[in-house]
Amino acid sequence: MNKQLLLTILSILLSSSSLFMMIIAVDCILSSTEFNRFYELAQSIIISEPKYRYRNVLILINSFQLSPTQIHLNIRELFELSQNLYLNCANCVPMIFLFHYDIHSLYNWLSEAILWLNQRFSCTIVSRFADSEKVLHLRPVIKGCLELNEIYWPKSQQDFDQLRISPLQCDLNQTIINIVINDFNPYSDILDRETDIKFGPSTEKNLIEILMMKINSRYRLIDGFQNWGKHENGVWTGSVSHLINGSADIAIGGFSITYDRSLVIDYSDITMVDEIAFISRIPELRSRSWLVIEPFSRLLWFIIFISFILVSLICYLIPKWEIHDNDDDVSVRYRSILSKQLLAIMVNQQAHVLMLTSWKQRLILIGWILCNMVLAISYSTEYYTLLALVQYDDPLLTKDDLIRVTQMNSHHFFTLDGSVVMDFKIIDSDGSKMISRNLEENERYNVMQLEEGFDRIANDSRFILIESKASFKFLIKTYAQKAMLISNDILATDYLAIAFRRRSPFFDSFNYIIRTCSHYGLTQYWLNKLILFSETANVDEYSISSIGTAAIKTTLTTDGLKIYDLGSIFITWSIGLSYSFIILLGEIVMKFIVKSKKQYQSTNNKKMKLTTIINI
Repeated sequence: MNKQLLLTILSILLSSSSLFMMIIAVDCILSSTEFNRFYELAQSIIISEPKYRYRNVLILINSFQLSPTQIHLNIRELFELSQNLYLNCANCVPMIFLFHYDIHSLYNWLSEAILWLNQRFSCTIVSRFADSEKVLHLRPVIKGCLELNEIYWPKSQQDFDQLRISPLQCDLNQTIINIVINDFNPYSDILDRETDIKFGPSTEKNLIEILMMKINSRYRLIDGFQNWGKHENGVWTGSVSHLINGSADIAIGGFSITYDRSLVIDYSDITMVDEIAFISRIPELRSRSWLVIEPFSRLLWFIIFISFILVSLICYLIPKWEIHDNDDDVSVRYRSILSKQLLAIMVNQQAHVLMLTSWKQRLILIGWILCNMVLAISYSTEYYTLLALVQYDDPLLTKDDLIRVTQMNSHHFFTLDGSVVMDFKIIDSDGSKMISRNLEENERYNVMQLEEGFDRIANDSRFILIESKASFKFLIKTYAQKAMLISNDILATDYLAIAFRRRSPFFDSFNYIIRTCSHYGLTQYWLNKLILFSETANVDEYSISSIGTAAIKTTLTTDGLKIYDLGSIFITWSIGLSYSFIILLGEIVMKFIVKSKKQYQSTNNKKMKLTTIINI
């Protein structure tokens, strides 16, 4: 088969819409130029093109027509390039190599090569030599799901039967499987982190125990330290890192399916479709310490203050323009009582106006009186309403509520460290981008465990936690010491699954059981049962959380008017009384000073007159 025909077959097979594709490379493939050309083309199509990346690919290398000398000279280069292609291909099945070479020589060479070949590389070598055909398997899967990290040379029918066992008949004979876990209730719960890690009651514990029973295996837990997997500086950390380097076979703990992770690990079928919601404190009773200033907004109070200054200034200037110089005493006396008159009108008291007040001043005072009549009635009505009906903070139930507090910059959003919630910025909507921006600005508040988040909300109602709705329901009952309110709106959907290392021998066996449990609703049943029968941490607070916004009391009968609700009135009265007392003291002191000055001047005048008389 010539080179052009080979490349044509390769392009056609890879462009096929079939789920399984076969790539056939024959005799000429080991010539240096064409050898490299083939792998460049295969890598550009299989690896670079997303639509081909996840198709099943079989690469068959046929070199039967090459001599043993040619094979010996090129075999290392062949395996190095094949290994690179295989490891970068998501769904490539183990390659098949056809050699016209002695099986013992191939076995000896492969025994040395296994030391430098990547431990995730597996293949099958078929040897046709001296009228016999034999086969070698590098890291094959036997007994349905048991991967051997060695060279397997089947010689008997029983040996071949081991390779043909279906994954559904997997039997690991009590082999230990390493599972990396993160604490994420109610899906997974870690007990006794300081010594031997143990499973607490959780949905994934039930699933893992069924898996171990079906495949006759045991498991060992590895702590993921609340790091599901981050891609930082080109390196994966956390649970994903354990799967990539082979220190763990499975990763659990509410493992979210993301595109970046799917490039380096395999996911089972979806175990749970979770909802991303947010949780906050049940609306609290607003402080009534300064109820006296609440009837009017800050803007209205500011306008009243500015109006008072302007009216005082106008009334001060009018007599200065109209009263003649010989009426200075009257002008001073009049201007001295202007502020008192305006204040008297403002507090709805009688104001005595001098008869010599001009018509301009009277018009201003009449306008001031009318305005303050309306203000006084409005203030009294609103104040008595606030006294009679207690006021609560607005409940946060919808996405619009979340956007509103974001715009007001009154609350801080946070989530789990490394959570998929931080990917809200990829959602193309203004609201999601605003929420994402708030999350990024407050990333320093992110927590390792949801329980820490509940503690933060309990201590400070300005914080809002965004995460799994199922986890919120579970922790409100089993952990929360303060009443919490779960949102009605759903911000996003989170798909959870079990994560496997790439080409895991357990994948097919486990995934079949996982699919069966999900199909019959066992995972949802376990979740509901866990929430229902878990012990309640705080019965009173949980009952309030269960009722939700209906628990907010807004009647005088329920709450009553308490004496400290009138505290702001007494404080204002005390301030006014203190101010009046200070003014009184000031007037007494000033009167004493004026009197002393007059006495002093009178004494000096008498002395001067006496001196003048004596001199005369």
